Amino acid sequence: MRIQLTKFWNDFRTRPEIWFFYGFLLTFPLSIRKVLNFFPLQGQFNEYAGIYLYLSDIFLLLALGVWLVSILENKSNNLSIVYVSPASPAGRRGTFLVLVVFLGWVALSISWSISHEIGFYRFLKLFEMVGLWLFLTLNPRCSTRAKLFHVEHSAGQAWDILKVLLFWGVANSLIGIGQFVLQHSVGLFWLRESFISPDIAGVAKVIFGGAKYIRIYGLFPHPNILGGFMLMSILGTLAAKNVSPCQECSTWNILRGKRETFWWVILGIQVVGLILTFSKAAMLGLILAIGYLWLRNVSRGTGLSKIMPSLRQIESHRVLSFVFFGLVLGTIGIMSHPDVNAILFQSLRERGLYLSVAWNMIQTHWFHGVGIGQFVPNMSHFTNLELFDWQFQPVHNVFLLAWSELGLVGFGLFIVWLWNIWQLDKNVPPLKECSTWNIPRGKCGTILGNSEISAYFKAILLGFTFIALFDHYFWDLQQGQIMLWLVLGLLGGYKSTT
Repeated sequence: MRIQLTKFWNDFRTRPEIWFFYGFLLTFPLSIRKVLNFFPLQGQFNEYAGIYLYLSDIFLLLALGVWLVSILENKSNNLSIVYVSPASPAGRRGTFLVLVVFLGWVALSISWSISHEIGFYRFLKLFEMVGLWLFLTLNPRCSTRAKLFHVEHSAGQAWDILKVLLFWGVANSLIGIGQFVLQHSVGLFWLRESFISPDIAGVAKVIFGGAKYIRIYGLFPHPNILGGFMLMSILGTLAAKNVSPCQECSTWNILRGKRETFWWVILGIQVVGLILTFSKAAMLGLILAIGYLWLRNVSRGTGLSKIMPSLRQIESHRVLSFVFFGLVLGTIGIMSHPDVNAILFQSLRERGLYLSVAWNMIQTHWFHGVGIGQFVPNMSHFTNLELFDWQFQPVHNVFLLAWSELGLVGFGLFIVWLWNIWQLDKNVPPLKECSTWNIPRGKCGTILGNSEISAYFKAILLGFTFIALFDHYFWDLQQGQIMLWLVLGLLGGYKSTT
C-alpha cells in the first residue's frame, strides 16, 4: 500500500494537470454547483440569469492553471502556447486568429448588454471553454499529449477520455432506466439528481395510452442534454472499441476476442438510454452521424471494416437480435397508443414564441446583437405577449441564439471558426512513432490512424450541429458547453507530427 501511495504521489507531482483534467472529466456530467448570484426575472429565479460555480469548473481551472505554469517554467522548450508547427493543420494561424477576434467581439458585446454582470459571466464561461480547447489542442510536447490520452495511475490501469465517456454513458443509462421503471428519481440526490415524477410541473414527460411517463434525466438537468451526451457516448464507445490497447495489457480486454459481445451489451444499454430520453433531435443526430461515417468510408472505397463492423462481419444472430429488439420496441409503442401530436408537434409549436422573439432581435440588432447572455433578459422587449415565468428561455436554436446575442459579426466569426475546425484533419499523415494513438501493434491488433479516429469526432460534431438546430444547451448550459468544446478540442488535437 505504501509503495502504491508513493507511486501515486510521484505521478501526481510530475503531471498534476492531467490528474486535475480527469477530475474535470469525471465531474462535468454532474450538476454540483454553487449559485454565486442571480438576477430575478419577474421576481423569480431563472436558470439563464444566474452566476454559478460548478465542481467541474474548479477541476478544469486547476488543470489550466497548472498547465500554464508548467509552460512558463519550461519556456526554453516551446515557450508559446500559440506555437504550432506550420506544417500542422492545427497550426493554421488563421484558425487561432479567428478565435481571438471572436473572443474580442464577445468581450466588446458586454458594453451594450442590459445586464453587464450576466454578460461578463457568460464571457468568462466562453473564455474557460476556449481554455479547454487549447488544453486539448495545443499541448506543446507530443509526449505530454500522449500522456493525456493514455495515462497510467498507481494501479497501472489505463485511462483515456473515451473510456470516461463510456463509463458515464453506461452509468447515466442505467440510472435513467431505473428512473423510467420507478417513474421517479432513484435517490442519488447527493449527486444532484433531479427530483422528477410524472405529477411534478415542469418535468419532461411523454404520453402513452393517456398516461404520463417521465423522460429519463440520468444525472443531467434535462433529458435533451442527456440525449446529446448519449449521442457522444455511443459514438465514443464505437471509437474506444477500435482504438483500445492490446488484449494482453488492456484494462478492457474482457470486452475483446470471444467476449466482444460485451461491447454490444454496452452499446445496447446506451441505445436504450438514448431512446428513453425521447430526444428526437439526439436520435436523428445519431442517425446522421452514423450515416456520415458510412458514406465517408464508402466514398473512399474502404468499406466499413475500419470505422464499424461491416454487415458481413456481424454474425446473423446479432442482426436477428437487433431486429427482434426493434420489433419488440415498435410493438410496445403501438400497443401503448402514444400521443403522436404531443411527441412530435407540441414542442415545435411551443418553440414558435422563441423563434419570433429571436427574429425580432435579429431584425432590430442584426449587426451587433443584444450582447452575450442577454437573450432571456431581453425577451419581454421583443414580444407583445405577456410572458409566464417558465417562458423565459432562449430560442431553441444555437445559431439563431448566437446571431441574436452577438449579431452578424459574432455569428459569422463563430461559423468561420467552426468550419476551420472541421477542416483541421485534412492531410493528416499516418501514425508516427510519437503519435497520440501510437498503441502497441503486433498482438494488439489493428489500430486506426489519426484521420480515421478523427472521423468519430467529426461525426459527433455533425450530430451536435443537427441538435443545435433544435436546442440551445451547447451555447448556454454547463454540460452542453463542455460537450461541444470537448469534441472541438479532440478534433482540433489531430495535427501532424514533425
